[in-house]
Amino acid sequence: METDWVELHADHLTENREYALEPLRINWVGETTIRIADDPELLDAAARSGAKYLLLGIETASKEALKRVGKDFVKLEKLKEQLSRLHTHGIIVDTTAIFGLDEHTPEIFNETARFFHDIGVGITAPAIAIPFPGSRFYKQLEQENPLLSNN
Repeated sequence: METDWVELHADHLTENREYALEPLRINWVGETTIRIADDPELLDAAARSGAKYLLLGIETASKEALKRVGKDFVKLEKLKEQLSRLHTHGIIVDTTAIFGLDEHTPEIFNETARFFHDIGVGITAPAIAIPFPGSRFYKQLEQENPLLSNN
């Protein structure tokens, strides 16, 4: 069977940098972090190998919320420039908009929409922050005691 597209499904597709530099010569979509935008060699290799669409974990327009969820390496003030680099390589950017963190106010919905539009996010889907049992987020909330149920 022949196909035109492949999804390379891994949360950190570029974590093994040397392996990620291998050419694929296919059209592919995958997941990685915004760090790929700051690695010109890796970004060029991804584009040459056929990367057309990347899901990046930007998550929120709140610096405080990013820090809380361990994503303070995502620098809001750099994202527009970083996404522009991806767009220059013909890569569509997707990210999930996570809502419901303690640092969020009701204005976060409009802030996120404006921010994602301004920086050039092509596709996004909203999600409510869910503290899955066993996750770092769940353990953090368990210690703070705001969980209403373990179900």
